Amino acid sequence: MFSDGSAVAYSEDLVLTGEQVDAAVAVIFYVGGTDGLGERILGVALTQNENTLAWAVNGAVCYNSYASTNEYDGSGNWGKITTKDSSAATTPSNYPAFQYANSYSTTGFTSGWYLPAKYELRELRTNVATVNAAISLIADSRSGVSIMSSETYWSSSEYGSAIVNQAYFVELAETTTSTTDHDSKSGMRIVRPIHAF
Repeated sequence: MFSDGSAVAYSEDLVLTGEQVDAAVAVIFYVGGTDGLGERILGVALTQNENTLAWAVNGAVCYNSYASTNEYDGSGNWGKITTKDSSAATTPSNYPAFQYANSYSTTGFTSGWYLPAKYELRELRTNVATVNAAISLIADSRSGVSIMSSETYWSSSEYGSAIVNQAYFVELAETTTSTTDHDSKSGMRIVRPIHAF
């Protein structure tokens, strides 16, 4: 996906021009379907946070309280947090993973980026080898662009109302042993924003 909204399909013999490398903003990893993610086009950012971040800091309202986040569409999960915690909008640093994703910006798409929900991340995981291959076409010529590692990435989805201080994470490994699990919201993990196009 390029800054003007156009896109080119990935193939193993794809070669990008210098202008395309400079204009790239995301790699599409999902296009419509009947799997619960809906009729959307989802793209993943070309960069991620350099240091791991907490989902929420201990003491934040939604660290010890359940905000009823969605597991299939993370675009509204920050809104659920700000509804539950009225101070979140003015103190986003209490939710570092969300703060990073929500403030992500790139040419042509300066807003609309968000922390993916659990099943959005799992969909990204199923396509991670191809997505990383596409990102590599850009990373080889543009600084700051990075492929996804086999680390664990925060989703915006909480684990459940019974254990309020836990959220889901997904390991984006290029192997069949990739995991989806949950951890304390103060756990430190990587964040990779996504965008609906």
